[in-house]
Amino acid sequence: MRKKLMTLGIFMALLGLSAVVQATTITYTDFVKFSGSGSGTPDVTATIEDFGANTVKITMFGPGLLSSDKITEWYFNVTLPGLTSGDFTNIGAQTGGVAVAYDDNKADGDGKYDILFTFPTSGDTFIGTDQSVWQVTKNELDALDFADLAFPAGGLGPYYSAVKLGNAYWGTETNPAPEPIPEPGMLVLLSAGLLGLWAVRRRK
Repeated sequence: MRKKLMTLGIFMALLGLSAVVQATTITYTDFVKFSGSGSGTPDVTATIEDFGANTVKITMFGPGLLSSDKITEWYFNVTLPGLTSGDFTNIGAQTGGVAVAYDDNKADGDGKYDILFTFPTSGDTFIGTDQSVWQVTKNELDALDFADLAFPAGGLGPYYSAVKLGNAYWGTETNPAPEPIPEPGMLVLLSAGLLGLWAVRRRK
């Protein structure tokens, strides 16, 4: 019986370890200007993270932006075909819209992007510590599907993501290494396995 408990504990711990790193997050920073006017380097960040089965969460963040540098457009690519605008749900407080058209959304003519988020140019604009958070659900979708370069369309780039700040467009050529993130359910499974091993050891 003791041997069976130990075997079960080891199995659950190994299962938890193997699954705990399956969730992924990627973060885009290091945006450089490729069109328009403006100076300095914008402090903008886009994070895409796995958020459950076939669901990712997209968080766009622009801390410290001035009203003159409000975010009005943000572009992404995705390798998974068949997404439609109906697959997107705005779960953030920031108002905005989304357009999904594969290799059709151009950031000032540079690159062809699959997904374009648009934000108000007046009123409730995207500045300061605002965040725009969207949830996307589609069969077989995960965060790594967003680690894709725009289809070339002349000009500079292509970029993984592009953003319009005021009158200028900025893009990132940096594709960061995906970061594994623990899933709560897997952590519970791992903890149960380790607890079982501890109980067997204590009995001995």
